[in-house]
Amino acid sequence: MESSNQKQFVLVHGVCHGAWTWYKVKAQLEVASNCVTAVDVEEIQTLQDYCKPIICQCSPHLYMLFS
Repeated sequence: MESSNQKQFVLVHGVCHGAWTWYKVKAQLEVASNCVTAVDVEEIQTLQDYCKPIICQCSPHLYMLFS
């Protein structure tokens, strides 16, 4: 259940990395009761795949982090 002050984070890795890059950050954000999605760019084949975490879980408290 999403609380009214829960934040949504979408984490996108940089070149030559994967979603695993964010494992420490993701754990810390989840401990703080945030909803976190780490996107693995190598599995993305279409623009729709890329936008899916944003569209499906969009909230007024959405933050995106890129490395």
